[in-house]
Amino acid sequence: MTEQTETRHLSEYHDAQLAGDRHRAMDVVLAALEGGATTMDVYTDIIEPAQYDVGRKWASGALSVAGEHAATAITQHVVSALQMRHGHRAPTRGRITVTGVAGEAHQVGSQIVADALEQDGWDVRYLGTDAPESDVVDAIAAFAPEIVCISATLVENIDAVTSLIAGIRASASPARIIVGGGAFSAWDDLWMRCGADAVAGDVRQAVAVVRG
Repeated sequence: MTEQTETRHLSEYHDAQLAGDRHRAMDVVLAALEGGATTMDVYTDIIEPAQYDVGRKWASGALSVAGEHAATAITQHVVSALQMRHGHRAPTRGRITVTGVAGEAHQVGSQIVADALEQDGWDVRYLGTDAPESDVVDAIAAFAPEIVCISATLVENIDAVTSLIAGIRASASPARIIVGGGAFSAWDDLWMRCGADAVAGDVRQAVAVVRG
């Protein structure tokens, strides 16, 4: 996509979100794909920035809770449709667990990361979000992944991330732990303070960091 086309698709997708029109949102994404965009381009250049702006509008009071939920539901619909479009392929890489933390209500970002990693050939177990820490630690121990990706949208949930990482380490899991999400944009070294091994700023970077 050219920068101009990318900007147009982002604007059209975001307008469709705010209008609550999931069919128009899906049409925008399909048009981008037909124009040469990859699914990763759609995730990184259209869906993620649109969703971040939804969050900002909600936080500032410019968007109601119902409006935020409707816009987010549209993104979840589009992401699921993209996953169905790709279909399931047998994994060719290692095992990864992707999860949110207790108290975290936002899961679109982690869902996108889980789908992108699966498309990249990883055997992914996606735990969603807002599960009790002990249950997440037990699920990780049962699956024995080489990598754990933890997502947090709000800075208020950083303590839960730190606690979960400590719980994973205490369980003797050798997994490499990567964190990401809006919460980690607050301070550059926040991921290190949480005890993680690495941080990813967006889904494209997440795939690259996991491979690294």
